[in-house]
Amino acid sequence: MIKKLKQRIFWLMMVSLSIIILGMILLFAILNYNNTINTTNFMMERFIGEEPKRSPEERTQTDIDGLYNFLIENNRIVQTTSNDKTINEYALKIAKKNTEKGIIGKYIYKIRKINPNTMRITLMENEDVISHIKTIGIFSVMISMISLIAIYIIAKKVSKMIAKPVEETFEKQKQFISDASHELKTPLAVIEANADVLENECRHQQMD
Repeated sequence: MIKKLKQRIFWLMMVSLSIIILGMILLFAILNYNNTINTTNFMMERFIGEEPKRSPEERTQTDIDGLYNFLIENNRIVQTTSNDKTINEYALKIAKKNTEKGIIGKYIYKIRKINPNTMRITLMENEDVISHIKTIGIFSVMISMISLIAIYIIAKKVSKMIAKPVEETFEKQKQFISDASHELKTPLAVIEANADVLENECRHQQMD
């Protein structure tokens, strides 16, 4: 019974604390990711125009290295500011995604829908930001693992502390029953012996 009680307390604390701690870590990681992506997208909005340049040859001095614009219609690149095959492939992959913003390779992207079949895609090269996001992700995983170990140790100790008074009470009850049983043996034996003596005397008197 005590063992089951310890297990129930342990699992209750383990699950409850894990949900709270891991939930907070996950929330922090998600908020950090969204904030970083939103900040980068805000920077993109300041640098890009309404229409992408028609070809790489038409880029002007105001264009920023590492920033690429695409106009994609029916999963085909209609206009682009990039002549890099890899970046063009990234743009086509992004066009098939349902997310409006995110990360692909070493680029952060943003999608602006024009109509169901046409969209503008902007890619911005930013390895530092992506590296920062990955670092936060790694630290979040490490902290989660350390937290789980700490929660396990705490849950074990607390479950023992909570169950200890119950266990002591249970042991005292067992000891009391054992002592009472032992103490009652002697008077019961005397009573039984006296009863036998009285029974024998009664038989002798009846025979006389």
